[in-house]
Amino acid sequence: MRRTHLLIALPLLFPLTGCLIAAAAGTAFGIVKYDNNEAIQDFDAPVGRVWKATVQALEGRGYDLPGGVSPNLAESEDTAEIDGEGYWVKVEELVGGKARVRVRIGTFESDENERKAGLLLESIAGRL
Repeated sequence: MRRTHLLIALPLLFPLTGCLIAAAAGTAFGIVKYDNNEAIQDFDAPVGRVWKATVQALEGRGYDLPGGVSPNLAESEDTAEIDGEGYWVKVEELVGGKARVRVRIGTFESDENERKAGLLLESIAGRL
């Protein structure tokens, strides 16, 4: 009798496993897209937390921050950007408690600028 219950219950667990995998994937980070020297990545984290991680990542990777840049966003702010020396970064709030980061390194599209933008996004993800 117990084997019968197990055989009946086992298929019922598969959808639950799929939900758990989907939930885990939902907390992962979005795919990096490149478009005309701009790298774009969505993060499953609040905009304030992503902004703080962005500022820390810029400092950690050796980018100079313009004066007056704060790692904290006011609750009413849903976008923030930095136009620094040789780079530009914008963080914007998305629906559902997510945030999008846009990064441009250098002036022109190149493999090296794409690589550096990817490294910065990776550094942001590591801080979240």
